[in-house]
Amino acid sequence: MIQSEHITQCVNWNFSDLSDPMGHRASQMLEHEKIQIKIQIDQAREAGQAFGYELAQAQFHVQLELEMQAYIEQQQKDRAVQLHALLACAQEGWNLLQAQLAESVMRLVIDMSSQVVCHVLDTQYHDTLQAVVGQAVDTLTQPDSALVVRLCPADYSAMQAFLPMRLQDREVKWLPDRRLQANQCFVESAGQQVDASLSSRMELAKKLLLVSTPEQDANHG
Repeated sequence: MIQSEHITQCVNWNFSDLSDPMGHRASQMLEHEKIQIKIQIDQAREAGQAFGYELAQAQFHVQLELEMQAYIEQQQKDRAVQLHALLACAQEGWNLLQAQLAESVMRLVIDMSSQVVCHVLDTQYHDTLQAVVGQAVDTLTQPDSALVVRLCPADYSAMQAFLPMRLQDREVKWLPDRRLQANQCFVESAGQQVDASLSSRMELAKKLLLVSTPEQDANHG
């Protein structure tokens, strides 16, 4: 085949693929590119995972901080509401205690005053009785009718000399009544009867004082 060359023996004949003379090298390059692309994809995946993890951590910390702040604010609001309710309850209790104390003091003052007044009434009973009977007469609706005043027999005997025959230009008839006790007195006129006892008048005065005092305090307030 080649002139002036003597071939003694043909051992092996290798013929390259004439259709793709660069096929082996192209295959190697393609495989290398695949490996590089795979490496880049893996690196990109790892970078994405790291970035996503960091982003998720940042979002988690932000969300946790917001929730903690909201929890603290809610706790503060709840404590403020509880404190306000406690202060309102304490103020209500204090007001009630003041009212009870004021009423107790007023009752004590009235009782002490009543004792003093009763002592004076005992020493000047006839004058006091005439004043009380005069007040009772004012409540009777028929001014022209005669008056009948009933007393305890002991009071009648002790005061008979001081009992007037007329009160407010009206005739008065004083009668002892064994059913009555000391300091009891009733005024009658035309079927009407008024309790003119000193004890009942004193209790009425106490009730009027106890009722009028809170109303006066409310008006002043």
